Amino acid sequence: MRKGLLLLIYFLPGFLLAQSSLSNTGTNTTQPVRKDTVAQNQNGEDSDEVAPPRQARKKLFQSDGKTAADDWKRNGLFHGLFDAGVNFAQIDGDAYAGYNKVGFVGGGGVLVRFHKYLSASMEIEYSMMGAQANFIDRANLYDVKLNYAQIPIAINVHDKDIIMFSAGMNISMLVTYSERNELGQNITDTVQPQPKKVDVEAFAALHFIIKKQFAIGLKYSYSMVPFRGVEDRYIYETKIHGEYNNVLTLRFMYILSAVKKK
Repeated sequence: MRKGLLLLIYFLPGFLLAQSSLSNTGTNTTQPVRKDTVAQNQNGEDSDEVAPPRQARKKLFQSDGKTAADDWKRNGLFHGLFDAGVNFAQIDGDAYAGYNKVGFVGGGGVLVRFHKYLSASMEIEYSMMGAQANFIDRANLYDVKLNYAQIPIAINVHDKDIIMFSAGMNISMLVTYSERNELGQNITDTVQPQPKKVDVEAFAALHFIIKKQFAIGLKYSYSMVPFRGVEDRYIYETKIHGEYNNVLTLRFMYILSAVKKK
C-alpha cells in the first residue's frame, strides 16, 4: 500500500504535463482565412462580411457618382478640332432673299475642356459666303462672292457627351471679293460702297456627338454690324440700313482624343 502511494505521487506530475501538452497541440478544425476575403470595418477590426472580388470592386468604383463626374478630367484638358461643312448664305440688304449661295467652309483648332459641362474653343477656318439670285431665275446673273479667313471663338455647353451647344463670334478677314450684276457684268471695282476688310458675326451652333469623336451639327451666324452700306442701286429697294452676312452652315466635326491621365 505504501509503495503504491509512492508510485502515484512520483508519476502524477508527468501525467498532468502530458495532458496539458496534448490539449495545446490538438487538431485545429478552423479553416485558414484569406486576407482578401475578410473586410475590415472603419475601426480596423475584422468583419464577417466577405469583400467583393476585384472586378466587382472596380465596377462599384466606376459607378460612383463622383468618379463618373470626373471622366472629363481623365480625358485630358486639350482636344484638337477639325471641321468641314457647307455654307448656305445670303446677304440681308441686297434686295434678294433666300440661302442661295452655296460654299465650302473648313478648318481646325483646339477645344479646352475645363469643366464637366463647359469648354472653350478657337479655330481658324476658310469660309465662302455671299449671295446670288434664285436658281430658278436663270436669266438673273447676280452673284456676290465673299471669301473670308475666320477665327471662331466659342463657349460650349456639353450634355452627357452627346450634345454640344456653342455660342460665340467669328472674326472674319476678307480674302477675296467679286460681284456681278443682274446682267452678268463684273462690277467688283466700280460698285459703291466696297465691302469692309473685317466682319464680325455672332453665331450659335448645335452638335450631336457620336462616340466622343465625331459630330454633326448646324451653325447659324449673322453679322453684328454691316460689312458695307447699302449699294446705290438697292437704296430704294430695301429697308435694311446696310448689308449683313446671313449664313446657315451644315458642319461635320472630328474631335481628337487627348492622352488620358493614368
